[in-house]
Amino acid sequence: MIANQYDEVVLLRQSYLSDKYSTFVAGYMQPGESAEDATIREIKEEIGLEIYDLRYVTSHWFNLKQMLMIGFIAKTNKKFLKLSEEVDSAEWVPIEKIPEKIYPEHPDNVAYVLYREYLMQKK
Repeated sequence: MIANQYDEVVLLRQSYLSDKYSTFVAGYMQPGESAEDATIREIKEEIGLEIYDLRYVTSHWFNLKQMLMIGFIAKTNKKFLKLSEEVDSAEWVPIEKIPEKIYPEHPDNVAYVLYREYLMQKK
């Protein structure tokens, strides 16, 4: 999850995942990469942002795809989003609107874990 100083989060839509729901930036690790390195690279490649703070939140087994997902909260400054060919659209969304736009809550969905952690940090 990528947040800026205005409590806005980047949500993106990739049609191969869903035409209805948005998601956070996600990607795959390349050989020799750490999860942190992969996250920083994917954020830069998919939406063109540089981050200044990356904090690990959780490791989460995604049963549907039989893969381990590593969840981070990244901080960045609000800038124009430069989309890669993999991304159909992306936008800055106020944190309180996140549940309206992402997949419904489900045990396999790590997005709500990241969303709640971000809200806890704000207290």
